[in-house]
Amino acid sequence: MIGILERNKGCPLCRLIEEAERKGIESFLYENVNDGIIRKKIRKTLGFCPYHSWLLFETAMRPEISGQLGVAILYEDLIETYVDLLEKDDEVDLDNINKKKCLICKTVEETEKTYIDEFVRCYKTSEEFRKLYESSKAVLCRRHLLKVLKRIDDEKLRARLLRQQILKLNNIKRRLRSFINKHDYRNEEPITKEEFQALSEAIESLEGGYNSISLCHPEKKKGTLFKSILRRK
Repeated sequence: MIGILERNKGCPLCRLIEEAERKGIESFLYENVNDGIIRKKIRKTLGFCPYHSWLLFETAMRPEISGQLGVAILYEDLIETYVDLLEKDDEVDLDNINKKKCLICKTVEETEKTYIDEFVRCYKTSEEFRKLYESSKAVLCRRHLLKVLKRIDDEKLRARLLRQQILKLNNIKRRLRSFINKHDYRNEEPITKEEFQALSEAIESLEGGYNSISLCHPEKKKGTLFKSILRRK
């Protein structure tokens, strides 16, 4: 937990969950594509949600992963299962499948609970951790701030966390204002890296990291286009 505060801006919990999600997908491609038990679970939902299906594909296409064969094996099996259901004209089964949660979504939710528990434990028990969070560039997103606050009973600690959150958000606001002002045609100063990054930090502080799509808005899961764009900046 301390390492993520030292390394990254943005919401530390979102970053940890995204890292676990990525490693989990890579591990699946390396080790579990042919695991009969896991394949049976995936077959029950006819694959993954749209977001995680395309994230799996994007991961497999990376040159260092080269997992296209694994995805092909998996989807050959899924297409066969799908065709079998259509041939049986089993509308009830198809409807039930649509209501079931993606296996990766379930794993991400469990991971989120684990990391929230750990953050709360560290914040409650360690002054070193509290000071590190306060001095770091990390900012809890709105979703995770609320979840953490609900778990902190000590009013002084709650007030301290809120106070620090306001300071961090005001810092983002200040850099955003400078970014906006420098777009004035009379301005001759270059936009700094910190000012440019304030835009993505502002979005993350309110909406969470990109993988929050699978946690907050399952009905709005998209592909990974915007994620790719952000990582190129």
